[in-house]
Amino acid sequence: MLSIKNLHAYYGQSHILQGIDLEVPAGAVVSLLGRNGAGRSTALKAIIGEVQAQGSVRLDDAEMIGLPQHRVARAGIAYVPESRDVFPELTVRKNLSLGMKRGPGGESKWKLEEMFQRFPRLAERAEVNAGSLSGGEQQMLTICRSLLGNPRVMLVDEPTEGLAPKVVAQVAELLSDIAAAGVGILLVEQKLTIAMRLSRTVHVMGRGQIVYSGSPEALTAQPEIFRQWLAV
Repeated sequence: MLSIKNLHAYYGQSHILQGIDLEVPAGAVVSLLGRNGAGRSTALKAIIGEVQAQGSVRLDDAEMIGLPQHRVARAGIAYVPESRDVFPELTVRKNLSLGMKRGPGGESKWKLEEMFQRFPRLAERAEVNAGSLSGGEQQMLTICRSLLGNPRVMLVDEPTEGLAPKVVAQVAELLSDIAAAGVGILLVEQKLTIAMRLSRTVHVMGRGQIVYSGSPEALTAQPEIFRQWLAV
């Protein structure tokens, strides 16, 4: 579904992303692993068009490189940033409604009521301004708002950062369910246990390049990769 070839990205004159290749099939979770500064978040921003990029990002046969961000989103790529960008002065319900977009047949695969059923806390706080939510509640809200846009691929950056263990489990379960419904997920996640459990394929990044690709099971048999590129 999502195919990335020879992707380079820059911040001004700094060459951050140095030619990465990966694919995100429909219904699969693919994770980008690595230390902070390896280029994982930059890869997501390059795909969505937030940073200057060269190479190819194709959603099926459609090229995304060079398109403005709103057109990339409209094509079916949703971005859930680490910063949990909610509209703080709007209610939870209004935040969710702003994300709603009908699918190709005029139907919405994901419903507002379903989000409230899955996360009762959001239902309880539906009329509360989003800025007053906890970090975990804002993360739930951001993922659910993106999901209501009927994306074909979701780019999810550090969704469990700073969350309580119970909320981490809820977020992981939601991501698994999203993939099971046919949505491809490209996940940046610092918690290796979460990423390894959810992912079909993992890519380890270092210094702006992919230094290892394979299944989570194969990665566990590569202790040198852990030592060189993942150990803190």
